[in-house]
Amino acid sequence: MYRIFLFIIFLFFNSYSPAQSIVVKETTDNKIKNRIFTGGNFSLAFGSATYIDISPLVGYKVTEEWHVGTGVTYMYYKPNGYPFGYNVYGGRVFTSYYILENLFLHTEEEWLSVGTDYEESDKNRIDIFSTLVGGGYSQLVGSSSAFNLLILYNLNETEFTPYPNPVIRMGFVAGL
Repeated sequence: MYRIFLFIIFLFFNSYSPAQSIVVKETTDNKIKNRIFTGGNFSLAFGSATYIDISPLVGYKVTEEWHVGTGVTYMYYKPNGYPFGYNVYGGRVFTSYYILENLFLHTEEEWLSVGTDYEESDKNRIDIFSTLVGGGYSQLVGSSSAFNLLILYNLNETEFTPYPNPVIRMGFVAGL
C-alpha cells in the first residue's frame, strides 16, 4: 500500500507547474459528478476451461491527467474434466497518470482471495497481494466514455497468482 502512496506523491511533485494549477482550479469549480467515472472489465471464455471475470471500478479525476480509484473483482475458473471450479474474489486501488492524450501510466495494489479446493472454506483459501505496474491506451468514445487497453506487469507474481505476466486488460469507463 505504501508503494501507491509513494507513487502518488511522486506524480504530484513531478507534475506540478503554475499552468497546471490554473487548470486544477478551473476543474475544482466543476461539480464532483463531472470528475467521477465508473467502468471496469467483463470477460468470458469457454473451451478447454470456463473462465468468468467481473471487475467493476469507480474512480475520481484529481486532475485531467491524474486519476485514482478502487474496484472489486470476482473470477470463476473451472478446467474441463474437473468436477469443481475455483472462486476468486478481491479488490484493488489504482492510480493512472496520462502522459499524452491517449497514453497513460498505471499502477495498482490488488488483493485476491483464492480458493484452493472445492470446499471453499476460509481455511482452504489463500490471500494473494500483487503490485501491478504498466501503461495503457485509452480510445475516447463520445465526450465522457472510453475503451481502455492496459498492459501490466505483476512485480510479485507467485505460483498462486491467477494470471501470468504480462497481465493484459481491456475495459470500458464512462463519466457520470
